[in-house]
Amino acid sequence: MVGEFPIWLLENNPRLEIVSLKNNSFTGKFLSNITQRLQHLEVLDISNNEFVGQVPWNMGLFFPNLKFLNLSRNYFHGSIPESLGYLEVADTIDLSHNNFSGEVPDLIGIGCTSLSHLYLSNNNLRGNFPSSSANLTRLQVLCLDYNKFSGSISHQLSQNFDLRYLDLSRNEFQRQIPSWMGNLSSLQILDLSQNKLEGSIPNDICKLSSLNFLDLSANQLNGSIPSCTSLYKLRFIHLQGNQITGLIPSSILRTSFDLRAIDFRHNYLSGGVPRDIMALSQLKVLLLGVTTFKAKSPTCICQLKELTIMDLSHNTFSGQIPSCLNNLSFGIRFEYPNL
Repeated sequence: MVGEFPIWLLENNPRLEIVSLKNNSFTGKFLSNITQRLQHLEVLDISNNEFVGQVPWNMGLFFPNLKFLNLSRNYFHGSIPESLGYLEVADTIDLSHNNFSGEVPDLIGIGCTSLSHLYLSNNNLRGNFPSSSANLTRLQVLCLDYNKFSGSISHQLSQNFDLRYLDLSRNEFQRQIPSWMGNLSSLQILDLSQNKLEGSIPNDICKLSSLNFLDLSANQLNGSIPSCTSLYKLRFIHLQGNQITGLIPSSILRTSFDLRAIDFRHNYLSGGVPRDIMALSQLKVLLLGVTTFKAKSPTCICQLKELTIMDLSHNTFSGQIPSCLNNLSFGIRFEYPNL
């Protein structure tokens, strides 16, 4: 469908509860002429269209009982309306993939106390969020990636014990990874990559027994990798592009036995590939290039039958290339043709 947003649809049907116009080709400004409050509307989804301009400053006042708002994948610009902070019962707000700029209004963090899913990815937002006055204790998913947020990671997140998915990647966050992150016991996905974080990886990360995906790559982290023994569910670990030193802890390899991808490239690791890596029967990606290893060519990797990608380049391994590598198909399964 094309054309401008059908204001008449809302104003002629004041008892509407759900409006979904997603995945169309609507253009023009959004809610530019609305005059009526819709007390019954709970779901408004106009995602993946071609709306332009600014979202009206008083939008949040027109839908006092809205629970689900999705404005993502349009061409909105300007500030996020402060009035969205009046959506007290909203469970999900998605403003991602637009061109919003400025800081996130404090009122959103204060007033949207029912929020469990907040998506602000792929905009030009700055400042630090959530602020010290925020009350977003029910968050389960928070995506702030691809913005210009800065400062230290907000301590307000330390109270989000139900947080499962936290993506702060591709911003300008600084200082150390806070130790309180170890208290987010429900966390399954943690992505802090491509920021300006420094210092060592806190040992408290080892407390995240539900963690499935960990990405701390492309920061300024140093020190050694913590010897975690409780990351039973970890499948993906990315630490590339830091200044991490020391050995690869055998404890992680012995307890995170379901690992599928390891990327430690471009660090200052030593000691070579631990023999305990043989226990990772599901490992598909092993990237250890440019890690300053000085050891004999590792034969233990020959036990990784599911391996599809391996990078050991730019190290100082000695000896011969293990002949047993001939037994690894690297994802290529030969099938005899039908004769």
